Amino acid sequence: GFQTETLIGNLPSHIAKTVFMFTSGVIVGFVTSQIEKRLLNSFTLIEERNRVTNLFGQHVSPAVVEKLLSQKEFSSEIKHVCMLFFDIRDFTRFSENRNPEEVVNYLNTIFDFAIDIINRNGGIINKFLGDGFMAVFGAPISSGDDVKNAVNAGLEIINRVKKEVHSGNISETKIGIGLHSGNAVTGNVGSSLRKEYTIIGDVVNLASRIEQLNKTYSSELLVSEDVWNSISGYDGLSLGEVLVKGREKPVKIYKLA
Repeated sequence: GFQTETLIGNLPSHIAKTVFMFTSGVIVGFVTSQIEKRLLNSFTLIEERNRVTNLFGQHVSPAVVEKLLSQKEFSSEIKHVCMLFFDIRDFTRFSENRNPEEVVNYLNTIFDFAIDIINRNGGIINKFLGDGFMAVFGAPISSGDDVKNAVNAGLEIINRVKKEVHSGNISETKIGIGLHSGNAVTGNVGSSLRKEYTIIGDVVNLASRIEQLNKTYSSELLVSEDVWNSISGYDGLSLGEVLVKGREKPVKIYKLA
């Protein structure tokens, strides 16, 4: 009868609607899954970046972060590194006669360009030490020219400080930089809540001692014999063998600035 003919006549449109709805469902499902996948990837990337930031601090160049993200784990290992210690001379005297805001602005101005210079030369700021910092070249990733890069970074910081003083951006400033290279233990140290990528060993201690010798020699950049023997084409003055606090044997030191 009429109802049967109507049903048969409308069958193609029902099929078309069903096919359309099914296809739409498949497309929506696919798009949704892609969005979910991208969101998941984004969250994973954010977590990875946070992990890198927690370990290495916020003062890591984007290029280094990308390299660090490719390394899933930072296991403890022995690596050949070049340590750089940086310190502002007579900072206590400077801060005594100024308000806290002036002191912080002064430090931030210096740290801002110093961090940039360390980053551009392939180093990583490992720790801030009040009016100074410790930087590492060669860990957790190495450029192959870690010692040379550290020396270049030190010389560039010295020149930049002089330029900023001359321009009147900062008050008269003297700095001290010490470099030493050698093997060190590297790895993540801390608790389950907070870990930090740390460099441990005699190479760190000696670099710190060498930096302090700048006070004795009225210099700005001193390096160990190991550093000096790893570079060429630089002007330097041998200061001979020097007794360093905490060491029985004297150490050969070279003045670069």
